[in-house]
Amino acid sequence: TISREMERHLTIKPEDLERVAVSLDKACATLGMKKLNSAESLSLSKIPMYVAKYLFFDESGIFTPTQKIFTEIKKGDTLGTISDLRTFKEKLVKAPSGGIVLTIQFRDFVRTGSKLGSIGEKVGEI
Repeated sequence: TISREMERHLTIKPEDLERVAVSLDKACATLGMKKLNSAESLSLSKIPMYVAKYLFFDESGIFTPTQKIFTEIKKGDTLGTISDLRTFKEKLVKAPSGGIVLTIQFRDFVRTGSKLGSIGEKVGEI
């Protein structure tokens, strides 16, 4: 699975994404990860499109995730904990919405208001 978080671009068309997918397929073939022959047509499955909702938390400390990327979550699910460096108390970080975990910090020091990750809300397929 290959994932790339991109800025919101209103000018990306399905043809642009198809070109990227075909290029990745050819790159895999060049590296010997896939075999292609001239008669083979590249089959492209539907590519899901997500809108990222960024996660912020009002505490600082060490963030330890409990979810992995591409995990489907529901609103209120625990995403991880933040351990306060002064008291060593852990505070749960809950998902503000449901969707797919697109990005998440991994055992990292976070400041108040730092981005912990992003949850993708599926908006369609191309």
